[in-house]
Amino acid sequence: MTFDGTSTVTTGGTAAGQAFNNVVLNGTSVTLDTNAIAIGGALTLTAGYWSLSGQDMEVTGAYSCPDGASLRIKGTETVALTMDTDSGKLVYLSPGDNVNVLTSPFTTVHDVEFNDGGGTPYTFTLGADATVNALTVTDGAFALSDKTLAVNGGMTVAANGTVTGGSNTITLADNQTVTNNGTWSSAGTGTFECSGSATFAGNCIAFYHFTSDPAGAETLTFNDDKTYTFGGTLTLTGVSGSDILNIVRSTGGTNRPKLQKDGTSSVEYVHVNGVDGVSGKTIVASSSWGENCVNWQFGTGTAAGGGSWNTAATWASGNVPGSEDDVTIAHDVTLDTDPTVNSLNVTSNTLSLFKESTAHTLAVAGSVTVGGTLDVGIGALTAVGASTITGTLTISTGTYTANDSFDASGGTVTFTGTGTLNLAGAIACGGLGTFTKFDGCWVDYKFDGDQMVSSENYHHLKLSTGGAKKLCESIDVDGNLTVNLNVTFNVEDSAYSINIAGNWLNSGTFSHANGTVTFDGTDAVQTIACGTSSPFYNLTIKNIAAEGADDIFADNLDVDGKLLLMDGDLNFGANKEHHFAGDFEIQSAGSITTGTDNTFIVFDGTTTLTDNSSGGPQNLGHVKVAPPAI
Repeated sequence: MTFDGTSTVTTGGTAAGQAFNNVVLNGTSVTLDTNAIAIGGALTLTAGYWSLSGQDMEVTGAYSCPDGASLRIKGTETVALTMDTDSGKLVYLSPGDNVNVLTSPFTTVHDVEFNDGGGTPYTFTLGADATVNALTVTDGAFALSDKTLAVNGGMTVAANGTVTGGSNTITLADNQTVTNNGTWSSAGTGTFECSGSATFAGNCIAFYHFTSDPAGAETLTFNDDKTYTFGGTLTLTGVSGSDILNIVRSTGGTNRPKLQKDGTSSVEYVHVNGVDGVSGKTIVASSSWGENCVNWQFGTGTAAGGGSWNTAATWASGNVPGSEDDVTIAHDVTLDTDPTVNSLNVTSNTLSLFKESTAHTLAVAGSVTVGGTLDVGIGALTAVGASTITGTLTISTGTYTANDSFDASGGTVTFTGTGTLNLAGAIACGGLGTFTKFDGCWVDYKFDGDQMVSSENYHHLKLSTGGAKKLCESIDVDGNLTVNLNVTFNVEDSAYSINIAGNWLNSGTFSHANGTVTFDGTDAVQTIACGTSSPFYNLTIKNIAAEGADDIFADNLDVDGKLLLMDGDLNFGANKEHHFAGDFEIQSAGSITTGTDNTFIVFDGTTTLTDNSSGGPQNLGHVKVAPPAI
């Protein structure tokens, strides 16, 4: 039976004797009416469309539908046939509520179209995992639900069409185009996956997860003037070398397209040209580079052999890193400019912040990680983010400033000159790792809040800004110890001791915890500036400079425990008042220089005076005996 016009077919149903044998459509259309149809032979659609219009159909023989012809269904029918997957089109028309599409026998079709005819709006819901060639949403909404969809020939959403995401995956074949002239919503938690190159045309698209992980050199093209949003994870993965993933713009628009990362991202080995990120939602791309784009952070890596920072050939991308880049150093690199980068990771080899005798400054807006060697030298580095040192940090006369946490517990910090390490963030006990000082170098604990002071052999130690600085264990300071105003220096435990060979310069508060401070310098002069209401507990003077050149100048001493003058001359100065609540012992190498008439020694506790000095009894000058403070 050949239909070669526009026909309406009313059959007797599918009972015995009611079936057609071979049926051919070679006209405009066939529309079933009233009853189901059974075709005992083949159904061949050479032109036009065959519409079931809600009636069931059984085809026992082969079904053939070339391009240009179509089978039209509502999705409510029961259909038994072997689907032609090589050509032709399956059209869904107005299925009604709660009807799933692309279910058996249509889970694998050639082209599929969803079209509710512009009347009552319907949602076409994917009812099974399906594979199609081209997919078109002409009118109505197509919802992915929790099923997977493989699209081998592109997608088109017309002006009245809508796509809503589900919880599973759409996979787009290589070198296909997605044209959205309607609405594409990212509702759900599903993934759009590009198997290779893809072009996105038409209106904006809102994805949830988006993945492009091609095997070779591929290109993703985004439409000018449009914004593509990614509510979940944006994953763009190229391959090092010639198989890098290209992110480019279409032509003909006024403004560059934008990729808006609302969730997280994992991007590496990409080349971006003419596609922007969105301010405040910067896309971080490692081992990548870009041009004519903003709101990306490109980590460039280094080329084999390293070189000077400001030389393009040093970097794998052929571009000198900028302020939005995450930089990875894997070869010897020398700083010859003063850049700002987003983050720094010295995985191996050495980054030197100076070139010959010229110092340079590196500003890092994020974290610094050192597994190799970071040689600050005479230069300077400021890390706004966390600093993690598992390799070696070397400072000569330069400065390293950590404005966030600092952890070198698994690495080495070495001074080779009089430089400075500024610690303005949290540091754990042992956080300086294997620490080596140099005469004249400084460590400044300058976090504005409570901060631990690692147990080390320092040269100059400074406690600044504010908060409580707390000893982890005993410390040895070969230079000066400075406590700034608004800082409380807590010894924390009576077992902890402080040995200081330089000056004690306290403008803040010292909390002794019944510990011992020993002045054991070798210089001719040591100064003890105590601050206000900051008593020592046990105070030991042991300056071993040559006799007559071992002066210790004291400023309003207050000792709650014992004063032990083992060596050196303790000078009580002018117009001072020194308080001692415990024993007062002068050994053979000790001596005292009395103060002026306005200087007093006040004994305000239970004291035993012992004078075994070799120079004979020491003159204490003016003395007051007062009851202990209550």
